[in-house]
Amino acid sequence: GMVKGFRTEEIEPEEGKRARAAYFACVDFLDEMLGDFLATMEHAGLLDNTVIIYVSDHGEMAGEHGLWWKNTWHESSSRVPLIMSTPDHRSGKQAATEVTQPTSLADLFPTLCDLAGVPQPEGLDGTSLAPALRGESVPGVDNRVGVITEGITPRWGEGTEFRMIRSERFKYIAFRDCDDLAFNLDNDPDEQVNIAADPEFHEALTPLKTAVMEGFSFDDAETLRKEQNTDLKQRFPAKFKPVTPNQILLGDGRLVEADAPLYQPEVLSDDLSRDLEDWP
Repeated sequence: GMVKGFRTEEIEPEEGKRARAAYFACVDFLDEMLGDFLATMEHAGLLDNTVIIYVSDHGEMAGEHGLWWKNTWHESSSRVPLIMSTPDHRSGKQAATEVTQPTSLADLFPTLCDLAGVPQPEGLDGTSLAPALRGESVPGVDNRVGVITEGITPRWGEGTEFRMIRSERFKYIAFRDCDDLAFNLDNDPDEQVNIAADPEFHEALTPLKTAVMEGFSFDDAETLRKEQNTDLKQRFPAKFKPVTPNQILLGDGRLVEADAPLYQPEVLSDDLSRDLEDWP
């Protein structure tokens, strides 16, 4: 399903090389822009009370495993950078530390609350990483079985919905209607050898398998997803149909697809007050 969805077989090796080179160039360009931005902030004295967090919402397969884009459980897709810098780090008052336990994007909200001195709202899923920035232990992270990534839409065919849990050493992927996968990332960082049914790793993998499905049902998730989508369409009817999940509102009032070049936009609406009933 992924090979078909990613249209892998249409990508010639030379085109794949150009695509990866372009991706690396984008990373280099972003690095340059961030450097300019931070230099401007430093010149204005704004870094003295600013926390900097560099993170991404997902990775990019970039041809690994013969796949492109995202929406998979592979490390290239699900593992992202997470770098935090506080004024104390930059002044030398606090030494840099490295946290090797897997963390989650859900940890960002409580972390920022703590660093900003704002009380955390109740019911948050994440755990504040602020103590780790001071070189202290974080029980909520240290005692975790692992962190979870999920793809609960049947994008690659019926039954391919998955939930993946990642510990420091292992990864376990449970599917709705496919055989489970598991990998020992210490010895197999490229995720080539499935150890889900290997007796040698049964004891290590059992807590992961239990945790990833605890309180979760693929059937219930599918029912809820359909109900919520129907409810949203009924509450917020539109006269246009998005092609991708990502749109952006331009300054001139046009709503366009964000996954296409903005200088040649695919316009979904040039008058949202006309095309959205609830638009002010």
